[in-house]
Amino acid sequence: MNPTSRRRGGRPEWQAWQDADTALAELPQNCDWGTKRDAHGKPKHWKGGKVHAAVTDDGIPVAVAYTSASIHDSQAFIPLMKKASYRVPHVHDLADAAYDSGTIFASSVMEGNVPVIDSNRRKADEVPKMTAAERKAYKDRGNDERFFAHLIDAHGGRHVRVREPRKVWQHLMYGVLVIAVEQTMRSLMLC
Repeated sequence: MNPTSRRRGGRPEWQAWQDADTALAELPQNCDWGTKRDAHGKPKHWKGGKVHAAVTDDGIPVAVAYTSASIHDSQAFIPLMKKASYRVPHVHDLADAAYDSGTIFASSVMEGNVPVIDSNRRKADEVPKMTAAERKAYKDRGNDERFFAHLIDAHGGRHVRVREPRKVWQHLMYGVLVIAVEQTMRSLMLC
């Protein structure tokens, strides 16, 4: 039995009190089945793992994690947010409705950030409404989607030919490193 499974509450509740590295180390990385709904509501299934990332407004990856495919994205949010806050001071933590949780809101505020998270339709009464500035910031959150599309399409994220989680992580991090350099150079050229 995993020693962390005996704790009370869900993973995000106790991640709020852990340091980022410990929380990320406790996320499973073994190969298993994952399911996610696409933009049209159709389920997509795959076997393997998935990458979670915190990305700046310029599209530069600041914190990246690799987990089993079955892990819900919200379970990697708090440690990645903590790691990103430590590395790059920022104001907003932008996320879609899948991250709509009181624990995630509270953790973001504890880090000194403003959580801008879309409300989940099931819990629309519980979540405070976004201000006009937060709605504008939320609309600009496409950089993370572009990061993942770029990793998948151009830097080896679609077809990984290795099997061990450490090897997969290494394979994907080469792509993340290339994207970080590309986006940093693009950002410097725009200044």
